[in-house]
Amino acid sequence: MLFKAIITFMSDLNETFGTVSTPLHLYFKNLEQVRFTEPGKIEFHNNLIRAYCNENETGIVTRDFSAFKSTRLQQTDRAFVDFEYIFRVATEEQKGYIWAHFLTLLAIVRPQSEAKTTLQELSLTLPQAVDTSQGADLFTNIVKKIEKEVTHMDTDNPIDLVSKIMQSGTFSEIVADLTAGVESGQIDLSQLLHSVKQP
Repeated sequence: MLFKAIITFMSDLNETFGTVSTPLHLYFKNLEQVRFTEPGKIEFHNNLIRAYCNENETGIVTRDFSAFKSTRLQQTDRAFVDFEYIFRVATEEQKGYIWAHFLTLLAIVRPQSEAKTTLQELSLTLPQAVDTSQGADLFTNIVKKIEKEVTHMDTDNPIDLVSKIMQSGTFSEIVADLTAGVESGQIDLSQLLHSVKQP
């Protein structure tokens, strides 16, 4: 779950800022080459994010970049994310999505933090992929189903997790829920796909 969230964050950053930040682009390209069959490399990247989120928890929760103790997420000497630069050139809307990514990562790294509460508050100010509270409840229920399924699995291997979820009845339930949501109008599919591409 953490590694997937990292890839999503870095993919969005690279899509928006990769052309003006070579170190960021290199960071993403290195990350993109990691396969789920390489747990050692996955853990390396997970640990980088864990350390960065823990170090800057206060700044993330308060959405105050000036409170960050470290402004650079360093992968190698040539591959890094200079968040001081990113926040300087980003629009207010882009900053909102960056904070959403940070809060998501922190919520995974430190579930006991206030990240989830802050993320819920922030989500009210961002363009929504779901048009109604019922749609929001639908996605919440889907996430809860996945979390419940993963909690009872005795493996940290991403491939094993995906395989077991696919083989369980949970996957069929998720597909059925999403299909029903789209057909009933609870989920605006075109808006959902658009929002996924947003930074």
